[in-house]
Amino acid sequence: MDDIRSMIRQILSEEIQALKSSLGGSQKTVHERVDFYGDGDLNAFVKRILDLGRDPQKYNDIMSGRHTFSLGACGHPPAQHYAPSVQYHAPPVPKFEPVASPVPVQQKAPQPSARQEFGKNLMTERDVDNLPEGTRVVMLGHTARLTPLARDELRRLNIRIERKAA
Repeated sequence: MDDIRSMIRQILSEEIQALKSSLGGSQKTVHERVDFYGDGDLNAFVKRILDLGRDPQKYNDIMSGRHTFSLGACGHPPAQHYAPSVQYHAPPVPKFEPVASPVPVQQKAPQPSARQEFGKNLMTERDVDNLPEGTRVVMLGHTARLTPLARDELRRLNIRIERKAA
């Protein structure tokens, strides 16, 4: 089952990249592989994310998917990585003061409507999961695409697909 999921993720990633390039997406995507061998690695990663979030451009890149992360190695470290005689003492962490969110935060959730307009060019299963409860019709642009999983999920939820005229 995991093999199928990873294959689907890879295919979707390739399709999304092809779609972005065909639409003239000139912004570069940054991909970072993260290895976790213990709590120290996890804490270092969290600190890095917090540090990246202080820069509004990097925050927006992460939130929009232009800066992505994937899980590398986990669990027990390889022999050359593990040094039991070395003790790590973390430096004191400065007091965290949150920065203002560069992305406006919506105060109230929009009222659900039976008809939802979808403005992106590719609808995924995650987008279907994020539709408000009570949605019965999804309006797509005439060039918008759906992943097979999104189409199946819409069918399962009895949500009709309508396309806008060209």
